[in-house]
Amino acid sequence: MQSLSIIGHPGGRHASAQQLFAEGPFQVLRCVDLDHEHTLQAALVSSGHSLLVYCPPGLALARTLEFNIEADCEQALQNWSGKARDLLRHFMLNRERCTLVNELALLHAPDKVLTALSDKTGHALISEVAPNNVPFPQPVLEALGTSLAYANQQSNSLYRDLETVADVNSDAALQQYHECLLEAILKINAKPTEAQRAAEKTTDEQQEDLEALKEENELLLLQLHQVQEELEHYFCEYQKLSEAPQAASPSRPQAAGMSVETLYDLRSEQIIGENWYEAEHDGRWAGPGTTSTLMLPAPVPGRYELIFDIVHALDSRVVKEMQVLLNDTPLTLKKSFGRLPTRRFPCQVRANIDTTGTQHTSWQLRLRFPKTVSPADKGSDDQRQLTIRLRNIRVRALAVPPQG
Repeated sequence: MQSLSIIGHPGGRHASAQQLFAEGPFQVLRCVDLDHEHTLQAALVSSGHSLLVYCPPGLALARTLEFNIEADCEQALQNWSGKARDLLRHFMLNRERCTLVNELALLHAPDKVLTALSDKTGHALISEVAPNNVPFPQPVLEALGTSLAYANQQSNSLYRDLETVADVNSDAALQQYHECLLEAILKINAKPTEAQRAAEKTTDEQQEDLEALKEENELLLLQLHQVQEELEHYFCEYQKLSEAPQAASPSRPQAAGMSVETLYDLRSEQIIGENWYEAEHDGRWAGPGTTSTLMLPAPVPGRYELIFDIVHALDSRVVKEMQVLLNDTPLTLKKSFGRLPTRRFPCQVRANIDTTGTQHTSWQLRLRFPKTVSPADKGSDDQRQLTIRLRNIRVRALAVPPQG
C-alpha cells in the first residue's frame, strides 16, 4: 500500500479527499494545510506520493472574509499567491511524485482526480465515484470573493499558470460549481429572514419596529440580488471564454488556461530556476554565474514570440552576445536597444519559436552570457557578479506566420 500526503490551501476543502481513499491502494498519512514550503518537503520525504490541491483565489478570499468581514482583501490575495507559488514550484520540481489538482475538481469531478493519480502512480483505483456534494457554508461570501478576486491581475495570472500545468484543472467542474452556488444563493433568497418572521408577529402597537425590519429585509434582498447578478455575469463571461477556442481561426494557437499574451514577472518573490539574485523593485539580476535557467509552464504546441524585457546590464556586450536555449534548442534572437547616445537601456530581446508537434509539459529557458561584471569594478561597494537585470518575460501567441 503506497503512502499518500494531501496538502492544500489553508481552510480549503481538501480534507474531504480522504474519503476517496477509504478503499484502494493508498494509505493517507497526512492531510494538512500548506503553512510553509517546509510542509511540502516533509511530505516528499515521508510519503510515496503527494496530492497537491489548489483553490481559486476567490474561494481563498471568501474564507478570509468569513472570519473577518473587514479583512484586507489585497493582503489576503497576496497570501494566497504565496502559497500558490510554493505549490507550483514544488510540483514543477517533483512532478513524478506529485499530482496537482484543482479543489473544484476534487469536489465535483473526483473520478478525474482518481484517474490522474492512477496514471501517475500506476495503481488501479476505483473506476467511478460520486461527486462530493459539500454544502456551501457561506455562498454569498463565495460569490463576493469571486467578484473581488476577478480584478486582481497578479493572483489571476498565477491561477492561470496553475490551471495550465495541473493534472486536473477546473474545466470539468467549474460549470457544476457555478450551478450549485447559484442554487444555494437562490435558496437563501427564497428563505424567510428573521426580519420577515418578526414582521408577521408585529402588532399595531409595534408599527415603527415593523417598518425598520422591512427596510432591513429589503436591503438584504437587494444585496443578494446584486451578488446573484454579478455571479451570473462572471459565469456568462466564463462560458464565452470556454467557447472562444471553438470559434477561433485554426491558425491561431489556443493554450488551455493561457491568454494570447502571458506575462512572467521576475519581480515575484519566487521563480523556478537557478543562478538568480533576489528580486528588486524593477527586476532581478542574473548571476553570479554565466548561465541562468528558468522553468515555465508550456502552453499547447504552436507558434509563439518570446520577449525579454531587460532593465539594465553594466556592459552592453553582455546583452549583445547573450544566447537563449529553449529545451536545449538555440533560439535566433533579435535585440533592440534604446536610442543612442542618450540611453541604451531598457532594451528588448525577441525570439520566434515553433513548438508544433512537440509534447513538452514545461519550457526550460537557458540564458548564457559571455561574462559577468561587478559593480565594484566601477567604484561601488557592491561585490556581486552580474549579467543582466530582467524585468519580465512575455509569451505571445502568434496568429499568423511572421513576415520577413
